[in-house]
Amino acid sequence: MSQIKIALATDSNAFQPTMVAMLSAIRYASKPVHVYFFAHNLTVSQIEQLHNAFATHPSAQLHFYELTDAMFEGAIQKSSYISLVTLARMYIPKLVKGKVLYLDGDTITFGDVTPLFELNMGSALIAAVPDTFVLGLISSDQWRRKYSARVQYFTNLMRPKAPHHYFNAGVLLIDCDRIRANGNMTSQMTDMVAASNFELLDQDYLNFLFKDRVLLLDPSWNCFWGRLRRARKYMRNFSYPHISAKEQCTQIMHFPGSKKPWHRLSLWTFAKRYWVVRQYRRLYRELLAEVTKSSYAVACTVSISQKSNSNRIGS
Repeated sequence: MSQIKIALATDSNAFQPTMVAMLSAIRYASKPVHVYFFAHNLTVSQIEQLHNAFATHPSAQLHFYELTDAMFEGAIQKSSYISLVTLARMYIPKLVKGKVLYLDGDTITFGDVTPLFELNMGSALIAAVPDTFVLGLISSDQWRRKYSARVQYFTNLMRPKAPHHYFNAGVLLIDCDRIRANGNMTSQMTDMVAASNFELLDQDYLNFLFKDRVLLLDPSWNCFWGRLRRARKYMRNFSYPHISAKEQCTQIMHFPGSKKPWHRLSLWTFAKRYWVVRQYRRLYRELLAEVTKSSYAVACTVSISQKSNSNRIGS
């Protein structure tokens, strides 16, 4: 394997965090990275910033896809903080070949993702991490009683599998070639009306489609707010097949929910998650500063070149 492929999707509102998700994965990858960037209604400045980012990482290659409104026709937005652009991941098998690692824009990578591409996926078509929120919900008798309707929803969705097999779709290793070869799976994935029948749109729909064809991964590859011990503790409460790609430390951190580490947080939330937020914000600033510095260097080079040409023409 000489290269790896990652895919991301964003609109103009979540552009910078998605850039950070992309740049962090590129930084730590031990192989050249091909980036499949799906975007909706970006500004000219944002598109320029995206292209400048690849001047900072010349071994990475950008494949840019402009998302149209027609691609989301029939989709219904269920949450104010979950953009319909997340549905772009459903088009990945139609547009990309080979294995692709999809990353949500509210993730950040702290390790090399190459080991994921070296996994033997067996008969699985995707690989993902069990959802920590659902595991927490069904691990506690108190929470099961309090949110019995939610527990029943996940139980019905995952049948005949148990609800603890429900996975989070923020980090997905997708075998695009095998999905395309699997009957009408690509058409099912891009059925926006069908996805809208589920409470969490594409995440629930992906669980419905792939619950029998998913390889479950260790939570180090999709760790909610850095709580790796908690996630593994929850998982010990249930029986799983062999969990693949176990790592000692968090490789990919994920920030699901309405509160994000780049937002202005309440004092209580900030204090509770201080170290994780600080770690994220430090890398956030560092990665975006590299792009800004590269953009400035390119602008200076162009300016000098233009002055030089002007002098030669005038001589």
